[in-house]
Amino acid sequence: MEKIQLEVDKVTAEKWNSSNRKTKKQISDAFEKVLDIFFENKEEDFWPFLEGIRKKAENKGFNDEILNEILNDK
Repeated sequence: MEKIQLEVDKVTAEKWNSSNRKTKKQISDAFEKVLDIFFENKEEDFWPFLEGIRKKAENKGFNDEILNEILNDK
Protein backbone atom coordinates (compact mmCIF):
# COMPACT_ATOMS: atom_id res chain seq x y z
CA MET A 1 0.00 0.00 0.00
CA GLU A 2 1.07 3.55 -0.73
CA LYS A 3 0.33 6.49 1.52
CA ILE A 4 -1.22 9.75 0.38
CA GLN A 5 -1.86 12.92 2.31
CA LEU A 6 -5.17 14.80 2.32
CA GLU A 7 -6.09 18.09 3.92
CA VAL A 8 -9.22 18.05 6.10
CA ASP A 9 -10.69 20.38 8.66
CA LYS A 10 -9.61 20.25 12.29
CA VAL A 11 -12.68 18.37 13.53
CA THR A 12 -12.28 15.64 10.92
CA ALA A 13 -8.58 15.31 11.73
CA GLU A 14 -9.33 15.00 15.44
CA LYS A 15 -11.95 12.31 14.81
CA TRP A 16 -9.52 10.43 12.58
CA ASN A 17 -6.71 10.67 15.13
CA SER A 18 -8.95 9.43 17.94
CA SER A 19 -10.44 6.54 15.93
CA ASN A 20 -9.38 2.97 16.51
CA ARG A 21 -7.45 0.93 13.96
CA LYS A 22 -10.54 -0.99 12.76
CA THR A 23 -12.47 2.21 12.04
CA LYS A 24 -9.52 3.75 10.22
CA LYS A 25 -9.21 0.62 8.07
CA GLN A 26 -12.92 0.69 7.20
CA ILE A 27 -12.76 4.36 6.24
CA SER A 28 -9.55 3.88 4.28
CA ASP A 29 -10.99 0.94 2.32
CA ALA A 30 -14.20 2.82 1.51
CA PHE A 31 -12.31 5.96 0.52
CA GLU A 32 -10.05 3.96 -1.79
CA LYS A 33 -13.10 2.58 -3.60
CA VAL A 34 -14.56 6.08 -3.98
CA LEU A 35 -11.27 7.42 -5.35
CA ASP A 36 -11.04 4.55 -7.83
CA ILE A 37 -14.52 5.35 -9.12
CA PHE A 38 -13.77 9.06 -9.24
CA PHE A 39 -10.60 8.58 -11.29
CA GLU A 40 -12.22 6.05 -13.65
CA ASN A 41 -15.28 8.18 -14.39
CA LYS A 42 -15.90 11.73 -15.39
CA GLU A 43 -16.38 14.17 -12.54
CA GLU A 44 -19.96 14.85 -13.60
CA ASP A 45 -20.70 11.14 -13.04
CA PHE A 46 -19.18 11.19 -9.56
CA TRP A 47 -21.85 13.12 -7.62
CA PRO A 48 -24.80 11.12 -8.96
CA PHE A 49 -22.80 8.01 -8.05
CA LEU A 50 -22.36 9.23 -4.47
CA GLU A 51 -26.04 10.10 -4.25
CA GLY A 52 -26.85 6.55 -5.37
CA ILE A 53 -24.64 5.13 -2.62
CA ARG A 54 -26.32 7.40 -0.07
CA LYS A 55 -29.79 6.24 -1.14
CA LYS A 56 -28.80 2.56 -1.06
CA ALA A 57 -27.28 2.97 2.40
CA GLU A 58 -30.35 4.83 3.63
CA ASN A 59 -32.64 2.09 2.28
CA LYS A 60 -30.59 -0.43 4.27
CA GLY A 61 -31.06 1.60 7.46
CA PHE A 62 -27.82 3.58 7.44
CA ASN A 63 -28.22 7.19 8.55
CA ASP A 64 -26.31 10.15 9.96
CA GLU A 65 -26.75 8.88 13.53
CA ILE A 66 -25.04 5.58 12.66
CA LEU A 67 -22.30 7.42 10.77
CA ASN A 68 -21.64 9.63 13.79
CA GLU A 69 -21.47 6.55 16.02
CA ILE A 70 -18.86 5.03 13.70
CA LEU A 71 -16.84 8.24 13.54
CA ASN A 72 -16.99 8.70 17.30
CA ASP A 73 -16.11 5.05 18.05
CA LYS A 74 -12.92 4.98 20.06
